[in-house]
Amino acid sequence: MYIRARSVLEAVLDKSVDEVVAVYSAPDKEGRPLDPLKEWALEKGLSVYQPVSYKDPAVWEQLGSHGADLCVMAYVLLLVPEEALNVPRYGSIQYHPSLLPMHKGPSSINWPIINGEEKTGLSIFWPDSGLDTGFLLYTSDAADDLLGVDLGYRRIINKKDLKFVRGIITYVAVSHTPIMLPHSKLVSIHPL
Repeated sequence: MYIRARSVLEAVLDKSVDEVVAVYSAPDKEGRPLDPLKEWALEKGLSVYQPVSYKDPAVWEQLGSHGADLCVMAYVLLLVPEEALNVPRYGSIQYHPSLLPMHKGPSSINWPIINGEEKTGLSIFWPDSGLDTGFLLYTSDAADDLLGVDLGYRRIINKKDLKFVRGIITYVAVSHTPIMLPHSKLVSIHPL
């Protein structure tokens, strides 16, 4: 799953005039491969942090020490409290691999495929303290036949939509406001 977060970081850095001041990734686990996001960030000379939890005020202080204007989150596996989300000057945005509000949670891309749905997509939103909730900034669907989880992930990440990550960052830098209403209907939280 982490390779997809790396793809989002690559899109942010590609031809970017913005500075990436820090990368936060999941903690290392003994006996498991190194997180590709962490590995790639270190190769690029970026500072990497791996807190066990974002509920710790010391982590919020660490986040604040970077002086970031915006936090861009992708494929987040932990609930991040609003205290951490609100540390950057303009808050945080999140890249999510499904059409919100329909599919939320850690298996959000798998269930449209399992359910035989003909499309899935991605959402970029201002997260709040809930599970994949907040103001939507952008959604895009991939209306191709979904042949499997791997293919679905690649289609979502490697098509036109990663360029919108940069566009959303620019939008936030200029306007500092959400452009859609909170999503609350058609919600489906799926088990792992």
